[in-house]
Amino acid sequence: MNLSPAYLQRREEILQEGVRQGQRVIIENLLKVRFGSLDEQLSKLVEPLLDLSPEESTRLLTQLSRVRSCWQDLSNDDGATTNKKVRSGAYNSSAAPTSG
Repeated sequence: MNLSPAYLQRREEILQEGVRQGQRVIIENLLKVRFGSLDEQLSKLVEPLLDLSPEESTRLLTQLSRVRSCWQDLSNDDGATTNKKVRSGAYNSSAAPTSG
């Protein structure tokens, strides 16, 4: 069965839209799970992350987790907890993300 080039092109576009929507859901869910909600600041990151490869966006998401965790720690304590985490390497790229 020969399918028209226009049909094949449209089918490919629809498939790509579905893949992108799936990736969007994954990124948004990762941000929600990590930070509790998807605020305006985090929402602005979704589109640029979608333009990256899944590997690169995952790497950046894990780094974002560490940076945001550090900022949250700084705003929620007198600095002692944050200093301890910094000294222990909790925010280093080779360390696993902390849960908050």
